[in-house]
Amino acid sequence: MRREILLLALLCVSVKAQVKVERDVAPPSARFPASWYPPDSEVTSTLMPVVGRPYVGVMVTTTHSPMPNGEVGTFSQKATQMRDSAGRLYSETLIKWPGPDGKILDIREITVDDPVAHCHLTWSEPRTRAGQPTARVRCESRILHRQPASPPVKEGDMVRDEKEPGGGLSHIEPLGAKLLDGVRVLGKRVTRTATATVAEGWYSPELQEILVLKVGDPEVYRAELTEIVQKEPDATSFYPPKGYKILSDIEQQEQR
Repeated sequence: MRREILLLALLCVSVKAQVKVERDVAPPSARFPASWYPPDSEVTSTLMPVVGRPYVGVMVTTTHSPMPNGEVGTFSQKATQMRDSAGRLYSETLIKWPGPDGKILDIREITVDDPVAHCHLTWSEPRTRAGQPTARVRCESRILHRQPASPPVKEGDMVRDEKEPGGGLSHIEPLGAKLLDGVRVLGKRVTRTATATVAEGWYSPELQEILVLKVGDPEVYRAELTEIVQKEPDATSFYPPKGYKILSDIEQQEQR
């Protein structure tokens, strides 16, 4: 499950109504050349990044899946997640991959969302094959119109039902406030009546980040941001290491 889909569809993250839209232009640079960008457009809109709230943490994801023997298997992994003061977000997915000698390696598949450059980068570490390693980049329009998002959980939220765009209702139940590793969070449970999907989230207004997300009743998926340190991450983490060849989506399409 992609984190963004869960946040938007289940926790009802929304754009604030009647707010000023900011026009954001990303100038090309040596790291992000003009050839990586599609033609400029004045119609592309997106949410504003979270700035001035840096952190480094460990994302723990747990999935409960039915097994062929009827039992429920539990699969869990830990991976680094961090955000810098400009809003760049670094996240990892851990995968098993056969190495050159046949041994299974723990590979980190890294994703960086860079709202300053309007680009999304992916690459893997460590290198698993001989030759030059590659990274991929997909850039949005250099011109974006950004709008602030409403926090998914707010002080004073009330129990209520909301209509869903595709029909049905979402029953929304505030869960109050508590501390997670010393960070104050606000809770919310959303039940989508059309699909009987239940999601629970705990949101930090200070970090402007959801620290715990649980899906299902009984629970089938859980993502929890732990070991949070509020500091500026290493700036070199947000770009592929030296020696990687970076392939853009546009250049790949032109070569076909």
